[in-house]
Amino acid sequence: MTLRFTSWLLLALLAAAAPAPPLAAQALDSITPQAMRRHITRLAADSMRGRATPSRELDQAARYAAAAFRRAGLVPIGDSGTFLQRYKILTTRLVPESSTVRMTGPRPASWRLGREVDWLRGSEVSPAVVSGHAVVLTGLPDSADPFGGLDVRGAVIIHLANMTPNGGVEAPLWLFRAAAHAGVVGWIQVVQRDSADWHRLVSFIREPRTFVSGSKDVIPFPVVEMLDGTMGAFLAEAGVDQAALRPLPNPLPPPLPLAGYTVRLRLVERVRSRRTAPNVLGLLPGADTAQSGHLLVAAHLDGLGVDRPIGSDSIYNGADDNASGVAAVLEAARALGRGPRPPRSILFALFSGTERRLWGSAFYLAHPAVPLEQTAGMINVESIGRNLKDSLAVILGPVPTPLEAAVERAARAHAAELGITVVTAPNPKLRLWLQGDHALFFGRGIPILYLHNGAHGDLHKPGDEPHKIDVVSTARIARFLVLLAREAATATP
Repeated sequence: MTLRFTSWLLLALLAAAAPAPPLAAQALDSITPQAMRRHITRLAADSMRGRATPSRELDQAARYAAAAFRRAGLVPIGDSGTFLQRYKILTTRLVPESSTVRMTGPRPASWRLGREVDWLRGSEVSPAVVSGHAVVLTGLPDSADPFGGLDVRGAVIIHLANMTPNGGVEAPLWLFRAAAHAGVVGWIQVVQRDSADWHRLVSFIREPRTFVSGSKDVIPFPVVEMLDGTMGAFLAEAGVDQAALRPLPNPLPPPLPLAGYTVRLRLVERVRSRRTAPNVLGLLPGADTAQSGHLLVAAHLDGLGVDRPIGSDSIYNGADDNASGVAAVLEAARALGRGPRPPRSILFALFSGTERRLWGSAFYLAHPAVPLEQTAGMINVESIGRNLKDSLAVILGPVPTPLEAAVERAARAHAAELGITVVTAPNPKLRLWLQGDHALFFGRGIPILYLHNGAHGDLHKPGDEPHKIDVVSTARIARFLVLLAREAATATP
């Protein structure tokens, strides 16, 4: 089958780019169906029990991948000179009967968690006691100066927040990040909820939570929620006029220090378990030391583990999702390591925790092995072994980037040896650039490509087994990944 390319790419980008240095034919030819089968069978065997995050089997998979990176000649850039970047997974439980919110000052008051106070789970493990001067923030502030020039170091923010149409709270993550940067130590959201909604939320307060400590989306200070009828009424009696107003006034009043008042949050949170999980990181240094930036080539290493049986099988092997993508990345690293190297460096990353709310990639973004501003682009490879025989879907973001020109150059220049059809945007309505590890990088303004051949009936089921993978087609896709990565690591961003 000859290669066809269907795209809306800008040909001007194609004309402007310099060609990549030639790749040794034997390096590309070494990516064989047998090599792909060997990786996939090893990673998705029943003995690997689905590679859940965290698990002993996931650690075995990480060691296997690290050994492959070492043989490929990559430079380890994980923890302490290894290929592994480990992150902490904590399971905790709040003890509401021992947890309180107190206001000290002219009109002291106290409220208990699980009754008048709800606890929000998006923060790090709470210190036993957090205390700070009170600052009242009304509505959603200007992101350029959210605290109106006030020094809020050591403060507990009392946020009179609007509700969103879907029942959420108008308190975006950027606001908490700005607060952390400014030195805020605690946060109380004051909201309008009906009693049924409030009791439903509070009923979960004793439930254990599991999260990744140090991740970018984990708030570093405790956050609780109170109703207008409790904290709002207290503030109104303390002379905060806007606390009695709903909807909130327009224009919004500036942030207000609550003179004479200190907030004390006592949150008893017990850690029930501490575990870790690995990302696998290896760097192929570029040949041109004057080139800035690097390309990130990634796949996710984990699966769903052992779960509800379907028929007699409860092992969710994850052969296509995503041993096939991992195999392509391992083979691409080996082929590119044989040289000659492209001008720009390539960072190969295998993330864990993707099936658990993108834990591994979220942690990487908070603790990047190389500065994020030097990441010229990210190619994510997932589920390429079943659908679209001898074809590859390359999902593009909604805005054209230089990575798209690299796709077209690789497709046009290597039609004869690849024998696959490359298509882009097979179903734009699915917005697949927002689903997967690449979505977090896209959210940080990094150009992305998503190599993904779509869903099938065995996805996220025990039927996703190694013998169902089309290793011939998958080997061709892995070769295309090599050529695509070289092109993307050669062109000027």
